[in-house]
Amino acid sequence: MINELIQSLTKEEVRNFRLYLKRIKVSGGDKKMEVLFDAIRNNDSIEGDWYLNLYDNKNAFYRLKNRLIEEVERSLVMLKSHEDLAYKIQSYLLLAKSFSNKNNNGLAMKYYSKAEKLCIDSENTSLLRVVYEEIISLCSTYSEVNPIHYINLLNALEVENNELRDLNRLTASINYKLRQSNFSGKDELLLKELQEIIERLNLDQTFISNHKVQLKINEVVRNILLQQKDFKGLALFLENSLSRFQEEKIFDRQNHDKKIIMLTWLVNSLSKLKRFEEAIQTTNELHKALKQYDRLHYDRFIWTYYQSLVINYTYSGKLDQAIEILDEILATKKFKGELFYDLFIYLNLTTLHFCKQEYSNSLKYLQHIIIKEVYDRMENAMKLNVSIVEVIIHFEKKNLDFVLFKITEIRKKFKLLLKEDYYKKEQLFLKIMKEMVKYYPKCNHPKLELKLDQFKELFLEHEIGSNEAINYVSYLESKIKDEDYYQLLLNQIQK
Repeated sequence: MINELIQSLTKEEVRNFRLYLKRIKVSGGDKKMEVLFDAIRNNDSIEGDWYLNLYDNKNAFYRLKNRLIEEVERSLVMLKSHEDLAYKIQSYLLLAKSFSNKNNNGLAMKYYSKAEKLCIDSENTSLLRVVYEEIISLCSTYSEVNPIHYINLLNALEVENNELRDLNRLTASINYKLRQSNFSGKDELLLKELQEIIERLNLDQTFISNHKVQLKINEVVRNILLQQKDFKGLALFLENSLSRFQEEKIFDRQNHDKKIIMLTWLVNSLSKLKRFEEAIQTTNELHKALKQYDRLHYDRFIWTYYQSLVINYTYSGKLDQAIEILDEILATKKFKGELFYDLFIYLNLTTLHFCKQEYSNSLKYLQHIIIKEVYDRMENAMKLNVSIVEVIIHFEKKNLDFVLFKITEIRKKFKLLLKEDYYKKEQLFLKIMKEMVKYYPKCNHPKLELKLDQFKELFLEHEIGSNEAINYVSYLESKIKDEDYYQLLLNQIQK
């Protein structure tokens, strides 16, 4: 745990920890703690006899490790207490309780009042309920405060909380069902259930104007439009909602992640509508939002920003910009080593260089994901996809014997998968590739042209975000008609 905890710290958190150690007056033992901290940050192995650098026995070393964990945790809590109002509210509650235990009820009440104000300002109803219950409890020994006033406030809050709780439970349940259905758009009962949520919100204006309720309603409507695959309506709804929420000052530090999520949805909707320039512009707005509030949600959503730029640059004819973004990601080393990120980075670099007809570079980047330790961790569907990309690149490099060998290997290795109807496209594509080797270099043979026409009839439409790293229809057409693959791809997308 200690390695994972310390390696997860950001530069700011490391700097804060070092300042924290200075504030608690570093002693000889704390100097050893700093040595251990630095060793873990530098990825040094602290196993085996490493403890001899600090102590003569392991027990003292284990105590130091446990204390280091505790001090890192304390420094993080102190740092986050300045970033999140919930921490500040809880600190006021602890102070109030402390003074109440010492029978200093007047001072305790002042801190409860501070906590109440912060709860109201941040719309933190969960902690506000705790504040009111503590004040009511305090009134049993402190006659300066009228408990009836706070009992009425608590009752009113309970009504609001019940409505919010019902809404949270209902939307959580429906969102779960939506994910389970994979947004297939086939479940009419589910759509009806979603519509009923909006009708159920016919409540008093005070409740409707609550920022949390407004954002919840927005979330539900978004899901309805997505379920209906109405991307045009979804994009328009999100644009209007973002503008209105900005104008009404609904967004703040506490709900800033909701704004980021809405911008992300808008980017994805615009991409689906093939409005790539608008999607790029909105992605840049997303980046500005990620920098707000001292980069509060930057680490959580920065990958979404990178991913969106790469996809939209690729489909808007800006290959060099897309490559630049991926090179920037590689330079940070932030996402290196995780399968999901490695696949996205290296597979996109493979296809982008392929689109530029830089086949040696394309193969160089593919090598990063076809090595055994990476390839073996993939799902079978992704293995198949990556293997077909390898076939295509070697065909371009005129390694025809290897192409035939690889096609045979793929058919044998993925025999059961290729028998499924879902992978009929891959099965037929490999068959045509084998035929192309047979007729090479005359890929415009009439038999191949006929097979291309039949293939296009079955699989013409290109789905943005599909698993095909290289679009099979566009690639076959580029070879059989002797045209540029990337230009054909862009033409197909814009149809």
